[in-house]
Amino acid sequence: MKLALVYLGLWIGITSCSNDLQEVIPLPQTDEIPLLITRDFSLTYSDSGVSRFELNAPLREIFGGENPRSQMPIGLTMRFKDAQGNTISSLSADSAVMFEKSNIIRASGSVVVTNPKGDTLKTSVLYWQELPNKEGQITCPEAVSIRSGNQIIQGLGMKANLAFTQYQFLIPAGSFSVNE
Repeated sequence: MKLALVYLGLWIGITSCSNDLQEVIPLPQTDEIPLLITRDFSLTYSDSGVSRFELNAPLREIFGGENPRSQMPIGLTMRFKDAQGNTISSLSADSAVMFEKSNIIRASGSVVVTNPKGDTLKTSVLYWQELPNKEGQITCPEAVSIRSGNQIIQGLGMKANLAFTQYQFLIPAGSFSVNE
């Protein structure tokens, strides 16, 4: 009797399965439902054998659809590297989105960028983009505060290189030291 039940179960299982691709329904790729969720995410990106940046996030969600992206809704830290593997700048933020088509990262919340000299940028929204010539730029469309040594420079809008060693305010404000 038990053997008959086993054969009956196998027969039902085999006859009910189908590999017909016409019957397989693909999962929809929408902008609202993540395709993949990763906890304690760590990524090292390299180009031609050279490490370009390291990214760490407690949570990463990948979305498909017309605007594929990776979201880090509860924060991230990034370290950008030069050709010798030295850290040239670092970035931390409360949340971030990496847009796959444009290679732009939008960091938001409490965004902090530092460089090896100790200069510190603070803002609420920052865009990081690596350009085709392997250089890149950081742009901030909102209020920015940069601490360099004992100086604090503030402004509205800013552009900088990825190493955060050269920067330009669109509308500077605050006090400045001038050597005459």
